[in-house]
Amino acid sequence: MEGQSDKQLILAIAYSADKNQYSFDIPQGMSLQEVAFAVSALARCLKRDKVIETEQIFVDLVNKYLNDPQYNEVSYDESDS
Repeated sequence: MEGQSDKQLILAIAYSADKNQYSFDIPQGMSLQEVAFAVSALARCLKRDKVIETEQIFVDLVNKYLNDPQYNEVSYDESDS
């Protein structure tokens, strides 16, 4: 299979400025555990590529943006859950 990439997109996050809304795509059938693993792989790649010094920096920022009300760009109706 010369010339073909062996890479597969496993998590895509997009932002629509028109709608001020984030969305994501994952392969059909992907489990929550696999999504969490993909996010952890992202943190490790950021460290590997020297974007961050430790994975904990990434985890701390995720917690900050998840828990601080000023970063509520991604919101949802609790009744939808």
